[in-house]
Amino acid sequence: MENIAPALLDWFYASRRILPFREDPTPYHVWLSEIMLQQTRVSAALPYYERFLAALPDIPTLAGCEEEKLHKLWEGLGYYSRVRNLQKAAKLVCAQYGGQPAPPPPPPAAGSARSSRGCWLHPLPQVP
Repeated sequence: MENIAPALLDWFYASRRILPFREDPTPYHVWLSEIMLQQTRVSAALPYYERFLAALPDIPTLAGCEEEKLHKLWEGLGYYSRVRNLQKAAKLVCAQYGGQPAPPPPPPAAGSARSSRGCWLHPLPQVP
């Protein structure tokens, strides 16, 4: 089991699927894919991802989207709280960061786990 990382990386690069959020890994694209792929197969989510991104290409557009249109774009994915929370977060990003992602967090410390929360947002600064 020692030094398994190089073999796993070789396998990944030889076998990986071409996915739009990997090919254009902007923070918004990765964030959207992370939310859509929670409890959803990649093959099922891809058409929704493409349609959603075509209609709401950036964070400010998502933040300003009408609820009816937002739910229509998400219709079929289920778990509608995901899209409501996505929009709440987009509004927060617009209010606090002008619609742009926050600066990236520093790299994780040795031995710490990476997760979807670290793909884009870092803890928000404490407001006195």
